[in-house]
This record gives sequence, structure tokens and C-alpha cells, in this order.
Amino acid sequence: MPKWVSITLIDLKAFRSSPREFLFRSSALNCWSTLFLNCASLPEDAKVLDRINEILFIETHLHCAASAGHTQFAMEIVRLKPIFAKKLNQHGFTPIHVALQNNQDQVLLQLLDVDENFVRVQGRECVTPLHYVAEIRNLHLLAKFLKVCPETTEDVIVRKETVLHIALKNNMFDAVELVLGMASADLV
Repeated sequence: MPKWVSITLIDLKAFRSSPREFLFRSSALNCWSTLFLNCASLPEDAKVLDRINEILFIETHLHCAASAGHTQFAMEIVRLKPIFAKKLNQHGFTPIHVALQNNQDQVLLQLLDVDENFVRVQGRECVTPLHYVAEIRNLHLLAKFLKVCPETTEDVIVRKETVLHIALKNNMFDAVELVLGMASADLV
């Protein structure tokens, strides 16, 4: 029996009692099809995602899927509720920040395929995903982010630092060359 069928049969009662919790369990298990089956079967709770969005700082299903590397579930949530990609959790991180923190590059890159500007979404202290990859010294992702959204080099965090400042502080001279190379290419 497919995983989503067993979850749907077992947890339909759970969905009725707590739709939000059920969606978290589905995202944790990467069962995106249950999202449609159960939301469609209970039209009185069709606005569960809207109610979640009303809360200012909350761990959404997209945060959970991004953390676990469940790309397909994450993409379905973004398709249904794109604003969730910019939603901050209680710690001040977006789903993209959470994917980065958990080395879930596949989810991250798929989200950037939806909207390249997600790389500019600010988390706690105005840190964008670009700033974060400079802090953790991930030259590969830094290059990818600069390629999809070169204007991110202008973004400034709370400490008044750009990605160039962060790269210099972390002795990432390859990153400095990359950022300066992008800037000089823009001038030509």
C-alpha cells in the first residue's frame, strides 16, 4: 500500500481534530498527496493554510519540509502558499534559511527556481541566504546565488555589512574575488 494511502486512512481522524498538526506530520513524512486528499475531504477547514499565515512568527509546513529535505512537499506548499517562503519562524528564519542550516541544497535550489528573489529574503538581523552562505564559507552556493540574483550584493545586514564585508571577515578571498568579479562584470 502506498505511504500516502496508509497515512490518509490512519490519520483522517487526526486531521479532523487538528489539521495543522496533521499537515506537519505529512510534511515530516514527505506525504504531499495527503495535503490535497484531506483538505479536499473536509471543506470546512479549507482555510487552514490561511489561518497559519495570519500568525506573525510561526514554524510552517514549509519550514518542516525544508529542514527534512522533502523537496516535493516543499514545492507543493510553495505552489499553494508562496508567501510561506518568506515567513519567519520563532527563531527568525525563513524556510530557505532552515534548508541552508540543514544542508538541504536540493530544496533550496528548487525554491530559488520558483523565485530568484527568495535569495534576498531577510531573516533575523536582516541576514539573507547570501550573507549566510558567506558566513558558513560555502563558495559553491555563494556563486549560484550571485548568478541568479546579482543585486543581492547590495543587501546590508543589521551590522551594516554586505556580503563583501562578511567574506573579508571570514578570510574568504575566493568569495571576495567572486563578488568583485560580478561587480566589475556589471560595469562593463
